[in-house]
Amino acid sequence: MLEALREWSAASEARLRESGIACELVESPAEFDPSSVQLILETEEMLGEIIVWSNGKAEIQVAEVATGRVEREHREIVSWTSLDEALENLIARMTA
Repeated sequence: MLEALREWSAASEARLRESGIACELVESPAEFDPSSVQLILETEEMLGEIIVWSNGKAEIQVAEVATGRVEREHREIVSWTSLDEALENLIARMTA
């Protein structure tokens, strides 16, 4: 699923930028086990993050800049469909 997140990020970068969302992809060091890929999203009002580990675990966070309110969610990401659903839900929460 790490490669799927990398591919999604590369394919979606222009769309996100057009929507006013800056994004950054961060890889864990090679020696980490399980390895992970982190996608950080940012608008003027919201901060978002999804971290996907090679064992299928994922953490999603969305924070409102003005209030400091943070929502956290733990998920299992086991397919392209579950990853896409998590990412689209994260984008929707950031742009609502």
